[in-house]
Amino acid sequence: MLKQVLHHDVLAIREPRQQFPTLVTSVAKLSAPLQEAIRPHCSDTSHIVRIPSGYNTSRRMWGGVRLPFRWRQTPERILIFDPDTIRIIESHPAGRVTTTAVPRTALLKIHVYVLLLYSYLELVWVDSDHLETGTFEYNTVGEALILQGIDRLRAAYPPCLPPPVVEERAEVLARLPLKFRNYLRDSLLPGEQLYAAVFQPAIRQASGFVRPYLSPDRAVGITERQLILVENRRDRFFSEANYSTYCCFYPLAHIQHMTLEVTDKVTWLKLQHGCGSVTQATDIALSSPHAEALWAVLQGHVKG
Repeated sequence: MLKQVLHHDVLAIREPRQQFPTLVTSVAKLSAPLQEAIRPHCSDTSHIVRIPSGYNTSRRMWGGVRLPFRWRQTPERILIFDPDTIRIIESHPAGRVTTTAVPRTALLKIHVYVLLLYSYLELVWVDSDHLETGTFEYNTVGEALILQGIDRLRAAYPPCLPPPVVEERAEVLARLPLKFRNYLRDSLLPGEQLYAAVFQPAIRQASGFVRPYLSPDRAVGITERQLILVENRRDRFFSEANYSTYCCFYPLAHIQHMTLEVTDKVTWLKLQHGCGSVTQATDIALSSPHAEALWAVLQGHVKG
């Protein structure tokens, strides 16, 4: 039955562009329930992107074993990007519309994952006294529109590091492998200074029969506003192909605390992101020289 529904949906889409995120230039072209939900929250300067409803696969794991993919349908979504807020408006069956506001002042993490034509935007933010996580999938063909909106928000975070004398961006990036160099360069905002960047090859546990990965191949960059990770996605035992990329943006304004934890084989850069009393940790496995290079820059923002 599901295959038949999917077949009919594919046939119904006669214009390929309907499958991709598109820029909303006229709210009047949307359905009446969406128009009513959008108008109170948008202005002439809002960046509005429509993500059509679609079928996506979800990966399932059981005891470290990959289970077969399963299909699920995502709702039609409208993303309204402003410098202070992202609003996600979703259209559900029977005309029900929901609105979620993610203020920049509460947004701790921004993740962008790309695997061929499948991509998603993941946001982690503080809502009152707890953490919220939202994942919004889309066809990679429309990725530029999503990133334009995210960049508007990222640019509004205040600089958190003093302006030191640093190398030219090209010289810092030249030390990275080509894929990571390109992704990190493209992740920088216009005119954003790159204080430091390192490439950390994948790290496995030092002992054991299986020796699972502690961390993937990754590049780490620091600017005056954020810490950026570019990774080959890797779970506990397996690595996805080189054509997948996971980019993480961590605003320095929300890093409340950090430490270095040195072990025999690896040094952990431990970050604590927070808004008020609500926090979440990120632990980054690095070689000692790389950890020390990043620490030398970051400790100018947060100590201890």
